[in-house]
Amino acid sequence: NRVPKMRDETFIFCLNHVNVNTEKKVILELGTSRSFVDGRFPGCNSDDPKYWEPNNPEKWDWSAGCFTRFFAEHSNKTNQIITVDIDWRHINRCKLMTKDFSNINYVVSSSEEVLSKMPPSSIDLLYLDTGDMTPIEQTAQLHLREAKLIIERNILKDDGIILIDDV
Repeated sequence: NRVPKMRDETFIFCLNHVNVNTEKKVILELGTSRSFVDGRFPGCNSDDPKYWEPNNPEKWDWSAGCFTRFFAEHSNKTNQIITVDIDWRHINRCKLMTKDFSNINYVVSSSEEVLSKMPPSSIDLLYLDTGDMTPIEQTAQLHLREAKLIIERNILKDDGIILIDDV
């Protein structure tokens, strides 16, 4: 009976899954935070840290990967978050946005490379947020390759969850 719902409902569902007890859970995010501010404001997709306003969530670019910070803040501190992006600039932005959290590992790599090295049954929550909205075909093909690796390598735990972003 799982029907796609709004981001807040799906995030809460996933948080409940990874926060069920104090046992360490592994959260793998493919595609990291890549913008300090929403496209309505100056500085969207800029590398300049002056645009990051950590105390002003209304300006955050919620559609450009705030998953990392949100889950670092609301997940049990025993949980490990691994955030992956092929672009080192995105990882650097994410590091600034999450500098107050110590349970995050930052990886500059392709999602396919990381998935091909993950041990079996190692992931509790997998957040797929790779690729771009356009051109959609390239992103669809990337997601297909990622899905094949996830299945072939059996990286999800038996009760693991995959959360797919809007692409």
